[in-house]
Amino acid sequence: MTDDATLQRVGGIADPATHAVDHGCGYAMRMAMIQTGKSRGFHASAGVVQDNGAHTGPQGAGGGKQATVAATDDNGPRSLWRQAGDRVRQNNAIGSFSHLRAIPGTIDLPAGLTGFAKHPYREPNRRNCQCGAGGIMNNRGNLDRNRFLAFHREMLRIRALEETALEGLKQGLVLGAIHPSIGQEAIAAGVAGQLRRDDILLSTHRGHGHTLAKGADPEAMMRELFGRQGGNCGGKGGSMHIADFSVGMLGANGVVGANIVIATGAAHAIRLHGDDRIVACFFGDGAINRGPFLEGLNWAAVFDLPVLFICEDNGFAATTRSADLTAGPGPVARAASFGIAAESIDGNDIAVVAETAEVLIDRVRRNRKPAFLHARTYRLTGHTGADPATYRPATEVEQAWQNDPIARSRALLGAAGVDTDVFDAMDRAVAAEMKQVFEAARDAPWPDPAEGLTDVLDARAPEVA
Repeated sequence: MTDDATLQRVGGIADPATHAVDHGCGYAMRMAMIQTGKSRGFHASAGVVQDNGAHTGPQGAGGGKQATVAATDDNGPRSLWRQAGDRVRQNNAIGSFSHLRAIPGTIDLPAGLTGFAKHPYREPNRRNCQCGAGGIMNNRGNLDRNRFLAFHREMLRIRALEETALEGLKQGLVLGAIHPSIGQEAIAAGVAGQLRRDDILLSTHRGHGHTLAKGADPEAMMRELFGRQGGNCGGKGGSMHIADFSVGMLGANGVVGANIVIATGAAHAIRLHGDDRIVACFFGDGAINRGPFLEGLNWAAVFDLPVLFICEDNGFAATTRSADLTAGPGPVARAASFGIAAESIDGNDIAVVAETAEVLIDRVRRNRKPAFLHARTYRLTGHTGADPATYRPATEVEQAWQNDPIARSRALLGAAGVDTDVFDAMDRAVAAEMKQVFEAARDAPWPDPAEGLTDVLDARAPEVA
């Protein structure tokens, strides 16, 4: 770190390979440090503050926990800004304290602190870890490898399922649109994969990954996409309306934002029943500009409903950049305006997604109040399987591939000691599974035409007296 008469900045704390918090993830988080004379204050972005290898604060993402710091140097007394409410708000680890705004669950800064004014305000990011070269998450020898191998496998399955579906589209087996989520797999695996089977899930038109991670049968999903017997919805729903009530998946939705109010209604029903289930609702950044977003979040906040809202922000509303059509600071600020605790994270970092989702799911389940997760990501394909995505510069997409969540997951696990043979075997097993899924769905019979008259709401014709 570089000394200055009034300011010091710490870019990373300790060696992340030697310190473990929260399931062995070892989040040695970045912090900002202000020095005034000989008195120092530490901004503990994640409840982890370390002076050296012998001092590790407790993981504090659940809120209300105070980390520790030892006075082991010659620079005088130290103080820690205690976490207030649900979280400590941070501006990308090195952001401007002067731009931090006081909202419920954030920390109030001591008077006179101005911080790093050269960094403009952006949406709060409690996690700022990177899995890439030189990133703070490399060399985590204490990583829970079995847990994250399971996440890695689920991401591989999601991508393989969608690549298989796209091949079916090319062969004319899919009579409709396919909206792939390639590049967004870490969010589905890290969030939906941690829900209970009886929890409720609502998804979007881009919902294959969420559905698979929730526990749906991939062969039944592929049969549904191909319109065949044995599909989740009997071959009637297709990609955009896939549902599987047996795993709590109430359905994808072709109407942007419509699933938000359905999720809120499901959460209200759970509240009336009085059980401990929760609802998880996925939607894209384009949905925040539609009426159901306002209605759903407002209702959930007013009635304290157990729903976790997950905004998968891939930067595009179909073929339009969301930023061009979105006023104000964005999704997190809008959630905060309803008094809903919100977190903004790197949605391509499976470790960050999994840890944050675990905390939020537990919080919603215990507190019976809504929470909001904003996950930044990038869609590596077009809006649909037929979209060449020429509205995006090729260099932008090439750069985004360098941030591929599956590649980052493999790098993370490799740095933790997982052998290449393990990855190769997993790749082969997933490829074989999806090959079998494709062939079974392709060869499955078409539904009986009489099935077209079932599952139809019939209010009967009006009777004339």
